[in-house]
Order: sequence, then structure tokens, then C-alpha cells
Amino acid sequence: MRVLRAILLTVAWVIPMAYAVIPAYWFMVHPFAARWRRVRRPFLYIVPMWLLTYLLLGFLTFPYSRTQLYDNWPARIAGALLVLGAMATYRAVRRDKRFTGGQLVGRSEIEQAQEQRLVTEGMHARMRHPIYLAALLMVTGWTVGSGLLADYLLLAWALLAFPVMIALEERELVARFGDAYRDYQKRVPAIIPRVG
Repeated sequence: MRVLRAILLTVAWVIPMAYAVIPAYWFMVHPFAARWRRVRRPFLYIVPMWLLTYLLLGFLTFPYSRTQLYDNWPARIAGALLVLGAMATYRAVRRDKRFTGGQLVGRSEIEQAQEQRLVTEGMHARMRHPIYLAALLMVTGWTVGSGLLADYLLLAWALLAFPVMIALEERELVARFGDAYRDYQKRVPAIIPRVG
């Protein structure tokens, strides 16, 4: 039983770390897109740097990865509901074939030959950044469900980094798409989904 508990706590620490490190990847790609365009096969450099960031975050939070602030069923249920909400959001975005994996990883920013396309249908008709909402729901769900101090530190980082990342991306999208994106900003909320 003790081994199973240790495995579950490790999973509850490692998974939210993967989502909390998304801003680090974004900050590696977007602000330096023009430089990356001059590099042959840039993802051979970006992905290892991102993985090193993941390992650094793991190193920093490891001392708190077994410290539970609480352990109860209501928290586990609430956490599971948030994780299910994240999964449903990811699934809804994936269903819309207009939003591609290349857009998800920033390929359109790095490889200018890639098609520059503003997606405003599907989940993007309800909110401008559904992927970021799903990532935040995932980190929050695992944090609430596990009660791990390490996860609360990861959540604090995510709550600081994601708004900065979104604000910078909004500026980037206005520069890329102009009035079309400004109109989209007026009609559709950034991260809290429009219902109906």
C-alpha cells in the first residue's frame, strides 16, 4: 500500500509539472521566433531546452513532492472534476481540425512557410485560448486533488506565468492578424468560456 501511495504522489507531482512548464516553452519560442527562423531544424534545440526546464522545475519542487497539506475525498473528487474539464476542453479543441498541432507547438511562428491562419471556430468561438484554460485546469485539478505542496508551488508559478504569456501572445496575434484579431478580441473572451 505504501508503494502504491508513493507512485500516486509521484504521478500527482510529475503530471502538473508538465503543464506548468508550458509557459517556459512559449517563452523559448515566441519572443525569439525571428532568431529561430534562421536556425536549421530549430526544434532540435528547443525541445531539449524545454526538457531541461522541466528537469529544473522538478529539481526545485522535489523537496516538497511528498508534503501533503491535506488528504481527503472531497478534494480528490473536486480535483478529478477539474481534470475531466481539462480533458474535455482538449478533446473539443482536437475535434476542430482547423487548429493544428503545428499551431499548438508554435511551428507557424518559427517556419514562415507555414500557413498563418486565425482560428475562430469550434472552442475558439467560445474563448480565444482554450488550450491555456485546459492546461490551467489540469494543474489546478491535480493540485486540489493531491494536496501536494509541490503542486501548489507549480500552480502559483502557472498563475503568474500564464497571464503574462497570454498578454504577450495577444499582442503578437494583433501584430500578425491586425483588425481581424481585434474584432475577435471584442467578440470572444480570452480564457473564461462564453456559454451559449
